[in-house]
Amino acid sequence: CYSLSSLRIFTTGDQNGNIIGGLIGKAINCTINNCYTRNDIFTDDQNNNSYIGGLVGTTFNSSFNNCYSAPNSFNSDFPFSGVLVSDTNTGTTTFDNCYYLTDTSFHTGGQVIIVGSGVTDSIIQTDNFLDSLNNGQEPPVWTNTGGAPSVTSPIQWDGEGTGSQSDPFRIKYVKDLIQISDNVDKNRNFQLH
Repeated sequence: CYSLSSLRIFTTGDQNGNIIGGLIGKAINCTINNCYTRNDIFTDDQNNNSYIGGLVGTTFNSSFNNCYSAPNSFNSDFPFSGVLVSDTNTGTTTFDNCYYLTDTSFHTGGQVIIVGSGVTDSIIQTDNFLDSLNNGQEPPVWTNTGGAPSVTSPIQWDGEGTGSQSDPFRIKYVKDLIQISDNVDKNRNFQLH
């Protein structure tokens, strides 16, 4: 799974407790494998008790494996911010083999949460980083396309689209949805593009 979006958050009035992530707002009792974000993040003011993270806003009793967050820019006045995650103070959350970009244009008006290992964009583009993300997974889940690692899809798919960013799966009929459901069932890990 991945996100290549532009997050521009503008608030009005008394907006307390916003929880925003580049991919996931709040992760509770879940396992996230092989995900990444390459977002542009901007918030307009310092909201009381608000959180924004490049990959996930806040977590509780969750596990993140083989993930990275590499925002193109990160400009937030929220009180709690992090390039990977903005809050891990509740429950037990683990980050195994997870990375955040250190040479991002990063501005925050509040507390910065550091989780994971910092890497530069030049490191992200190397085969060694790709091998690190694959972390012995067979078949390899990560490929290097266009200079940065991206996730391949192990889903068996007969419908339209290849599951890539330029040619996403297109769910047009009930049979397509059933096929996706069959891939999710049986405790399999998968990624949708």
